[in-house]
Amino acid sequence: MAEWEKNKNRNEKIRELRRNGYSIPSIATQLQCSKSTVSLHCRGIQLTKSQKIVLKRNEDINRRNLWKGNKSASKIWENKRNAAKQIARVEWMAAKNDPITMAFLGLYLGEGSKAHKGKTGVVGMTNNDPFVIKFFYEFIINKITNAPQAEIRCYKSHNKDECKKFWQNLLPKARIRICDVYDKRVKDLNQPHERCKHGACSLRIGDYKLWHKIMTWLECWKSENV
Repeated sequence: MAEWEKNKNRNEKIRELRRNGYSIPSIATQLQCSKSTVSLHCRGIQLTKSQKIVLKRNEDINRRNLWKGNKSASKIWENKRNAAKQIARVEWMAAKNDPITMAFLGLYLGEGSKAHKGKTGVVGMTNNDPFVIKFFYEFIINKITNAPQAEIRCYKSHNKDECKKFWQNLLPKARIRICDVYDKRVKDLNQPHERCKHGACSLRIGDYKLWHKIMTWLECWKSENV
């Protein structure tokens, strides 16, 4: 009862707007409250047939506008992707003559992440060789603005603190996260893993421009050699 008294004016306004045929979302927007609150105080209010027709027509209009907005947003992202690809094709002439870039592309072709997730292409690689990860890291670190995320996959035999410290020193700008690995193919999870002494590192960067650049360079490389 105290809550009702406290918000009496607002609640009366909710009911008044609803009687006048306003939709629940529009009332919530006008009065800056949640839709659940509006719905609670609109209980028992019956809309007229004409009011229902108007609300239905407005919903259809909003739905069409939303579709147009989504279509427009998709077109914007398509233009951004095409622009990134076009820039990459121009840069390819210099990139293919750079041995470091070609070494990176060869590594990425075999080990890199090539899946495109939504609007953000994820540039990534998973490996347990510190040299490979460091080479990958140093190549991309000057080409991005966001800090890369490094997920360190450890077995039970690993010392997680030592693994984290090792990779932090190797990848100073990366955000380090430790996770456990449970592999059914490994009979004894407590046995030492000499091949991945410090765990396996999965390095990920969400950067659609860089992802399209790498993918375009790989396409150009393949087209010139196949």
